[in-house]
Amino acid sequence: MKISKVACSLAVAVLALPLASFAVSQSGQFFATPSIGSGWFDSDRQVSNEPVLNLSLGYNITDNIAVALSYAHASNKDDVTGNSASMNQMRIDGLYRFMAKSPLQPYLLAGIGRQNLKGSNSFLDYGVGLTYDFMPNVALDVGVRRQYQLGTYHRNDTIAAVGIQFSFGPHGSAFSADDSFDQNEIAPAPMPEQAAPPAPAPEAAAPVNPCTVPVNEVAISFASTSDMVSSKYDCQLSRIAAFLSANPKSSAMIKGYADSSGSPNYNNQGLSQRRAESVKDYLVTQKSINSHRLITQALGTENPVATNKTVEGRAKNRRVDVTTIK
Repeated sequence: MKISKVACSLAVAVLALPLASFAVSQSGQFFATPSIGSGWFDSDRQVSNEPVLNLSLGYNITDNIAVALSYAHASNKDDVTGNSASMNQMRIDGLYRFMAKSPLQPYLLAGIGRQNLKGSNSFLDYGVGLTYDFMPNVALDVGVRRQYQLGTYHRNDTIAAVGIQFSFGPHGSAFSADDSFDQNEIAPAPMPEQAAPPAPAPEAAAPVNPCTVPVNEVAISFASTSDMVSSKYDCQLSRIAAFLSANPKSSAMIKGYADSSGSPNYNNQGLSQRRAESVKDYLVTQKSINSHRLITQALGTENPVATNKTVEGRAKNRRVDVTTIK
């Protein structure tokens, strides 16, 4: 097991290095991973636990999803006879990487394979692992897999390995032509610098449209018994829409009110609700705000802002209050 101990020591040493910013988009790249590790085989197999050599060839379908074809070999001995009982296996796995843009990437894998170990059998496997990009297109790969034998005898094996993953393909190799320099090439003499042209005069700032300045609350008034939104409130609703567009995780509460004229049921359940819905529809159809971000509430004659005993007071109470919620 000396080889496995050396491999584990290498993995710990590399992971102890500071994280470097070598991670790039992996989508469309191929990779090859030679690795070495330890195998712990089911006791029913009656074979020795030996180092496992592995070679994986894979393709990154996206930054997160990859597929890999692997070959593994272990020089096991039969515990009963002492004769050679080597393991040879082929398998195909799907991988899902987390933190794909980070140098340090945990991953899950699952797949199916076929192996010859004192007889041929098929197996399912699953596991976890971690890759660390310590050079451009070169990463340390540490992982552990669990194998479940299919068929009459259900045996479970565990294999842990550490390897070096080499990536290549459309996103460039470890050395780019742009980064190289031919030592035999004589650099041309620099051209004389020309005086920079005078900087252009600063342009006058464009006037700010007040209707595009975000606000987080507005009040909309209505005519008596009406639920129509007047066009004079378009600017105010544009400012609410500007706030919602600039804050995509926010929503808005739309509260409809009525004055005391008319029957209470008409004011509470009908008119105040229709006014709130009219403002919601205006924001959806005219300002392109998603309806799921708008909440309506009918409050009838509750919370008056002025007395209902005067014409002026009743006009102020016929309203919809729109308030944003982060």
